[in-house]
Order: sequence, then C-alpha cells, then structure tokens
Amino acid sequence: MNVAIILLAGKGERFKSTATKNLSTINNKYLFNFVIDTCLKNKNIDKIVLVVNKNEKSIIASKYSKNKNVHVVVGSLLSRQASLNIGVKFISKYLKPSDILITLDGDRIFVSNKLINKSIEISKKHGYSCANIKLVDSIVSVNTCDIKYLNRDKIYCIQTPQAIQYKFWNNKQKIGNDLFTSLNLKLDKSHLFDGDPLNFKITFKKDLELAKKIKLS
Repeated sequence: MNVAIILLAGKGERFKSTATKNLSTINNKYLFNFVIDTCLKNKNIDKIVLVVNKNEKSIIASKYSKNKNVHVVVGSLLSRQASLNIGVKFISKYLKPSDILITLDGDRIFVSNKLINKSIEISKKHGYSCANIKLVDSIVSVNTCDIKYLNRDKIYCIQTPQAIQYKFWNNKQKIGNDLFTSLNLKLDKSHLFDGDPLNFKITFKKDLELAKKIKLS
C-alpha cells in the first residue's frame, strides 16, 4: 500500500496575510485542493492522509468527506515533523513494513505525478527517496565581516515528495530539518532523484502571485 501524507497544518507566518495560505485561491480553487487532487488522480496511491490546522479542518474535510480513502487529522503547530508524526501514527494501524509513506507539502501545488511515482519507485528499491534540484546560482555564506563562496557542485536543494518504507520509520526521533535527519537516515545518490524547478513551495505572497501567472499562462 502507498499512502500520501499531505502536510497542511503550518501557520504560514512568512505568508503574512489576513487570509490563511491554504485558503488562498487560484482560479477560484483553494490552494490545498491542487496537491490533493493530483494525488487522487494517481493510481499508485491507495490512501491519503491530510494533516491540517484545526481552524481549517471543517473546510478541508468537507471537500473530501465522500471519499473513504481520504482521512483528515489535526496536526501540530510545533513543527513539520510533529505533524508528520501525527499523520503516520493515525495511518499506522493499516500499514505493513513494506508499505510506502509519501510525504508532500500542501503548498507545492505544481507537484507532478511523475515525481510522486518516482519517489515510490526508488523507495521500493532502496527503502526511501528524496527529490532534489542541483543549484545553478552562485551560493555564498555571509558572516559579519566576510562573504565566502561555496562550491555549488556539492550543494543541492531538496523538495518533497520524500518517501519511505514504513519499516524505516523510527519513533525515537531527533530534531531535524527534514524527514531523513529526524529519522537518522543517511541519504546517498541511490536515494535521490531529479526534482522540478516548477515544484516550488508557496512561502511568501510573491510566490502565490507567480503561481497565479503560471496557472493563467
């Protein structure tokens, strides 16, 4: 079984708007609908878990109440990983060790089923997987009195989807910036696959404006 866990519980503080990010619209469609609808069209996904902000639960749940394979749970405001833990705990009663969890950001509205399917394929073979993008811009580290150029050939941006076989899930987690550091799992080239520059995260309002232009083009 393949389970998509879509994270929608964040406060969106960097978005800085009176309207919450998830309830912003593009072409009269809520932002949260895009990733969910992509997953619903994917024949490789058996169940979907939506980890949501409690203030938005009724709105999000009402959109998918008739689909028995979509489950809605309230996440945490503490961290992304805390919300992911809630989603995994909820679905764990249905899981076997070889089942695959696909984690997705609800604000990466351009995620494709090509990326999702690749994350599943590599996780079946190597246990877990992560989308990444090779940097093309120059990168600098800025200190108070010094700017140091970094070797961009050795630096990658990682994205979701990130996927993992359930048998690699470790409840004794540490604080980390992503799924793999939290689970103390080491990534190597066998776990990585090419992401997509279009699969950007809507973090600021200017990202939403860019997404609207892309959708209207």
